[in-house]
Formats: sequence, structure tokens, C-alpha cells
Amino acid sequence: MLLLVTGSSGLPDIVGLQTTEPTALLNAVGDPGDQSVIALCPTDDLPAVRSQAHLLISAHPRSRVAVLGFDHHPLTLTLIAAAVQAQHAPDEDPGRVTAAIRRAAVRSRSLVWYPRVLRLRAPQPTIGQLLHGLVRSSGYFLELGPQAALVAGRRGTPLGPGDEIYLAEDPPDLLTRQMSQSVRSVPVELAPGQSWWAPGCVPLAVLVTAAAGPYGSACRICGAEQALGGCVFCGTGPDRLETVPARQSAAATAAEQLVTEGNEG
Repeated sequence: MLLLVTGSSGLPDIVGLQTTEPTALLNAVGDPGDQSVIALCPTDDLPAVRSQAHLLISAHPRSRVAVLGFDHHPLTLTLIAAAVQAQHAPDEDPGRVTAAIRRAAVRSRSLVWYPRVLRLRAPQPTIGQLLHGLVRSSGYFLELGPQAALVAGRRGTPLGPGDEIYLAEDPPDLLTRQMSQSVRSVPVELAPGQSWWAPGCVPLAVLVTAAAGPYGSACRICGAEQALGGCVFCGTGPDRLETVPARQSAAATAAEQLVTEGNEG
């Protein structure tokens, strides 16, 4: 099993792809042989990573590749991949691994803190938010998701009291004063250019993992072990495997999945 994350430098045992060039996945993986490849990406990168997967399969027709797109930034996706990798054996069935990734994505949260919101593309800041940043900004929080909205730091943080926060860099003094939660730094470099990116922004990740299951028979299309509702590796299963948990945020909904088998063309 090979796990990759786009927009990230990766971690030990997790491959990072910091470019959306068409050959990035092929160059990173080469011939995966019997290994199943699972690529995690933000929804912004989904079309590009799909194209990369098709190129990999064209070069190595027996490859099995799943591309999973989520409303998360690469920091959260890297942590999810590392946590799932640590919980599963290298030869674990890809259906089980994919289900574990999706459940972690549903529970986890991706936030971004901004000292000011100049040059932020999405969501588009209001005139008042832009002007406030020019005068005396208290910073803004954004939780990624389909209904993402900026929240001024002076109104408090959208973080829960028990949340354990992961950062890829030391937080600025203003952000440190606004958070009461414990913070952990991880050695991950993130590529700029996502729609949520703006100068000085700080991605924050709240990681929550869970075991995947129960399972049924092998999928008749890809051979992966499938959940009772269908196969999540080859995309013949449901978008959600469970009812929405109490701590799920709107930002953590899994977006899309693509899987292609080389022997199908």
C-alpha cells in the first residue's frame, strides 16, 4: 500500500507531491507493481491528480490507483495518511485502508488563520474585512468546507476546548494568544496556491481517527474488501459509510473518489 498527499512535503512513509504537473504521480511512484496506490488531495487539486492517475496507469496498465478528494488542506490530509498508515499493515486490503481514511476525514477539521485577508481568493472577503486588516486586525479563522466563512479572531476561535491542534510552523504571537488548546508542530511543508491561501496564513489541523468496518465480501470490480454498503476503493460504494457523527464539521465532508483499474483500459 502506498499513500500519497498532494500539496505536501510528506512524512516518513507518506509521499508528498508538491506539484500538480501531469507526471508528478508517475515520477513519484514509478511502477507500483502489486501495491495499491491511494492519493489524498484537496478538492482544488482533484482534476489535476485524476489526470496524474490516468498517466500512471497508461504507463503501468496493471496499476490500481484511488484518488480521494476532500475539503481539507494538505496538512490535515498528511496527518490522516500518517495515522492510517501507522494503524494498518503494508499489505492491508485497500478497501479497509480507504474506509479508514474516509472516516478520519469526516471527523477531522481543517482550519486556516489569517493575520489579514488580502489576496484571499475563497471565500472572497468583504470590503469591511479587507479594510479592518489594513487598520488593526485581530486575525481571522476559516474552516474549510462547502459553507466556509471567515470568523474574526476577536469573536473567539472555532476550536473546541479539548481539540489538539497541529501546525506546520510556529504560530504568530497573536494566534498563540487566541488559542487555549495544546499545539503540536509537525515537519511538513505546504505548497502555496490553494484557494484558501493568503500571505501570512497558518493552516491548523484537528485530527480525529477511527477504525473502519464492518466489511463484507470482496468487490467484484476491483477485488478490494468492501464495506457493507459497497466498495469505497473503486467508487461503487456510498459517499458516506455511516450517519454523521456528533463532532463532524461541515468542512470535513469527503468530496469525491476516483479509482481506475489498468486492465479495464
